[in-house]
Amino acid sequence: MSYGKGEGRRGPAVAGARRAQPRGPSHLAVQGIRLLMAVAIPYLAFRFVLVDFVWSPLRWLSDLFSAGLGGLAVLALLSDPALRRSFWPARGGTNRLAWALVGAVGLAVLAVVASSVVNGRGLMDLATGIRSLVLWSTLLLGAATVEAWEAAHGPWTRGPERSRSRGAAAGAGSQGGGRNRNRAASRAQAGAATGWSAGAVGAPRRVAGEPTAEGVAALAGSSGAWMSSLWRWMIGLAVFMAAVEVAGVLLAGWFGPWKWVVTLTGSNVGRAVGLMKNPNTLGCFLVLGLILHWPRWATAVAERRRDWGAWGIAILLIVGLALTYSRQGWLALALALVAAGWLARRVIPLRVTAVLLAVTLVVTVIATVLPVPIWSVLARGGEGGAGATRGLQIERLRETFDEETVELSRASGRLAMVRYAMAMLRDHPVFGVGPGRVGGAGALRPDPEIRERYQMPDYAYADNQYVRTAMELGGLGLLGLGAIILSTLALAYRAVAFDWLLGAAGTAVVVAMVSFGLGQNSWENQPLASVYWLVLGAAWMLQRQRERA
Repeated sequence: MSYGKGEGRRGPAVAGARRAQPRGPSHLAVQGIRLLMAVAIPYLAFRFVLVDFVWSPLRWLSDLFSAGLGGLAVLALLSDPALRRSFWPARGGTNRLAWALVGAVGLAVLAVVASSVVNGRGLMDLATGIRSLVLWSTLLLGAATVEAWEAAHGPWTRGPERSRSRGAAAGAGSQGGGRNRNRAASRAQAGAATGWSAGAVGAPRRVAGEPTAEGVAALAGSSGAWMSSLWRWMIGLAVFMAAVEVAGVLLAGWFGPWKWVVTLTGSNVGRAVGLMKNPNTLGCFLVLGLILHWPRWATAVAERRRDWGAWGIAILLIVGLALTYSRQGWLALALALVAAGWLARRVIPLRVTAVLLAVTLVVTVIATVLPVPIWSVLARGGEGGAGATRGLQIERLRETFDEETVELSRASGRLAMVRYAMAMLRDHPVFGVGPGRVGGAGALRPDPEIRERYQMPDYAYADNQYVRTAMELGGLGLLGLGAIILSTLALAYRAVAFDWLLGAAGTAVVVAMVSFGLGQNSWENQPLASVYWLVLGAAWMLQRQRERA
């Protein structure tokens, strides 16, 4: 296949000339990928509600999504030679990162399989160990397939939208030639497709040093519009979760469904679980939503614009996080804001990052001292339920570094699990004790044999991704997890060179997920992992588009 000067492998997607799109199996497969990924996001966000209150077998729907996305991507690639040729960009930067990520996931799968075989584990334990890896891979594969389709066959537009896109691209194409024409046409198509990208339709494509109000505004064409809609889906779901939680807690003293709230004991009483069953899961999900919203919020502050929507969303998410009392969420948000602000410092001054951190701190403090519910102060004079609940919440803040709390953690908490992990690594340094044998996201109770051998509590729970990986998969598993973290960090960080805000937000998401792993099994938590991998898909799509151009 040959291309004209300045046209690149994106061909009709950037040059304004449109090629007839095939209507065979590959077309239907790519349509299915777009639909499945759009449906998977709300399903994973509401997964706990659906499984616990609608129908428990719905827990396996995520595996069907994985199988569907993987099968459709393979079908599209096998049936469409043009799609296969466009799947890998002409230049090698993203290719090398992709191969590194494939190798990292392959190493992790090898660690799970080897540990299962060596320790004589069954198929269920093996499936539990790799199901999250499969979901991650298929989400990223789906994003890459949709982008490659546009590169091979042109923008995916229909009806009046197609006419607007083609007209805008033609107008932009008359402004000079070569790469400038391609960039202008690509930007015009992105603006026509999304309706909210920065800059007017037909305007020259912005460069990386110019800030935008949206983290995905740099993505071009219909594939960029599709990823932009997924990005908005994720922010919208976080806003909905926070709105339900904040209204429930502050107005009615409702911390979540009673079936979930009753399981909270000790200082966990008074923490909001909302619609996500666990306060830490809810808090971390809101952190990811705020990071995705960060480009708009930071840009509004930097440009001193009165964007009340940006401020309203940010404050709502911060209040929601505060009411979960998730210490790992607070830590992750602080690290993510610092990381994003530092990477984007050429377009977002560091003083803006300082302002965002200060606002976050002030809003958090205010939210954590409000009476629950608010009207109870007037009704009861601050006594009774509201005062008792607030006392428990304040106690949680005070107990973080309390000596009694540390001793309890050493006996049966996170510090105890570190001690058990060291003992298991001494006995099983390479392959661990086998997947599914230690309490965690995949198995809520330790295997009886393991519990007896290491004198573990009945309900020991390894709510630390790195400790649990060391226990179950040994050194090989830790190596695989480390390779995945490094390769995804490199993929997100490299996007900074193409777009400051998208790259900074993507890198901040990786930083947050690494921080989440200290307090829960974050890479096995499907709502969190789905956001993580879809953001990486956006970063990958941006780099592929720019390399083709």
